[in-house]
Amino acid sequence: GPVSVLQFDAHADLRDAYTGGRYSHASVMRRVSEMTDTFVQVGIRSYSAEEAAQCPGAIGRLLTDRHVRADLHAVIAAVLERLSDRVYVTIDMDAFEPGLAPGVGTPEPGGLTWFELTDILKAVADHKTIVAADVVETAPLSGQILTEFTAARLAGKVIAYTAGTSR
Repeated sequence: GPVSVLQFDAHADLRDAYTGGRYSHASVMRRVSEMTDTFVQVGIRSYSAEEAAQCPGAIGRLLTDRHVRADLHAVIAAVLERLSDRVYVTIDMDAFEPGLAPGVGTPEPGGLTWFELTDILKAVADHKTIVAADVVETAPLSGQILTEFTAARLAGKVIAYTAGTSR
């Protein structure tokens, strides 16, 4: 069956092109939107005027960090309703609060907590089939490993949840 995409990110990544490239970190979800209407974006708190003008439907469906903070259970229900049975999960580390993942390319104020993101991820794994996943956009900072450690733990969670365990 069809595969939907669940994106955790601080940015909508819906630009048609960025710095001359149509296949950049800032345009990946635009390319996804050209392949399927079945994608869900969670934790978004930054998008450009271009993205709002060119992708109003996608912008209107964003589940921001404020939505998550206001009603996590409603967000989980919306995510599950919008996704197909088979899901590709992509997690940009800047989806997290910057204090949890400071080593990212484009940090944004606000963000998801560890438990908000992993609760949503666990619900998806419990009700859908995660067919593949990635954890991206870690930009190490000299002298600290918090972001890398969090990314590694998160990759472990994805594997565990996909395997049907909660570790």
